[in-house]
Amino acid sequence: MNVRDGMTKVVLSVGPAHTLRQAARLMSGQRVGAAVVVDSSQAGIGILTERDILDSVGAGQDPDSEVVANHRTSDVEFASPEWTLEQAAAAMMAGNFRHLVVVEGQDVAGLLSMRDIVRCWAEQLARVAGGGPGGGEVRVAFADRERSMQLKGAIALVTGASSGIGAATAEYLGQAGARLLLTGRDEQRLQAVAARAGAVALVADLTETDGPDRLVERALAAEGRIDLLVCNAGIGWAGPISELPAATAAAIVNLNLLAPVQLTRLVAPAMVAQGSGRLVFVSSIAGAIGVRHEAVYAATKAALNCLAESLDYEVADHGVGVSVVLPGVVDTPFFSRRGRPYHRHWPGPIPAERVAAAVTRAASSDLPVVYVPGWLRIPAWLHGAAPRTFAAIAGRVS
Repeated sequence: MNVRDGMTKVVLSVGPAHTLRQAARLMSGQRVGAAVVVDSSQAGIGILTERDILDSVGAGQDPDSEVVANHRTSDVEFASPEWTLEQAAAAMMAGNFRHLVVVEGQDVAGLLSMRDIVRCWAEQLARVAGGGPGGGEVRVAFADRERSMQLKGAIALVTGASSGIGAATAEYLGQAGARLLLTGRDEQRLQAVAARAGAVALVADLTETDGPDRLVERALAAEGRIDLLVCNAGIGWAGPISELPAATAAAIVNLNLLAPVQLTRLVAPAMVAQGSGRLVFVSSIAGAIGVRHEAVYAATKAALNCLAESLDYEVADHGVGVSVVLPGVVDTPFFSRRGRPYHRHWPGPIPAERVAAAVTRAASSDLPVVYVPGWLRIPAWLHGAAPRTFAAIAGRVS
């Protein structure tokens, strides 16, 4: 399949002198979320999306005076209709683009998004599974029970809550009305986070053999049940594996993987018995695609992803939901603690609050997999769909 099969053929074009309000009205009328910006010769010079307009208005700019030329994305990729979908996906990933402008000759022929590519692949797989057009039917079965969670009044146990993503998650869940049990190893910082969130602080070291057992015992003594478990605690280490100390390797595996396994083993049976609950695992994009010089950390996160998926098959029919959240680079103390600072220019770190919002959304809306930021699903998808293409790109940008 090629770009021509997946592109949106009816495309709205706007001029650089259009105001943002005019562009918004045109998009609304045509029911499109993006428009190609063309100059007087009808050559494509960029893209304007609804998000661009909303960001401008949110920043206090006047949509009646601001023009498209000031808000278009000029750094866009132009594609041929004859490109394969694999070529298009690779170009999007390499340039961090959300859309490709499809140009035929001197004319804009359409737009292609990663959503379009995924749809084409899904349709192709459905035809294969069904024996071709008209040859069968592909059904998707959903659990009978509703697994989204009402966070107000839910009892949530959050690990790694003394800083970073865990502390931000405590704040977000508290704002949603959850009753919080927070755990971490740094008592002083944990108590400070708990005080701000109105939570119960349970100091624990999950790397100890009986650490998870003692934590769950204390949590149940405090609240009587656990409705939501957020396994967020984790550590990392960066460098050649030949330099990794044995004790550090064991600590990474113990905290990142074995602790979630033990906590789930202790908490999930009661959720199944009561017919409701949610398990949320904070993983990493490193667990979906692998990262140079972070082999053991990436391995634990990949195992966490498989743990979450396997558990979902096991508990789905009992009203218990499972989510895995895969952040990219997050602005937390994680990098200073792992021994090496983050040195890449791209992608840039995102705030911990953005991941916390995703954790909260995953729990309340029954989302099985959430990438933060969302564009990370592109390299994760390409990694599985075209591993050689991904490896070539990753070798250039890592």
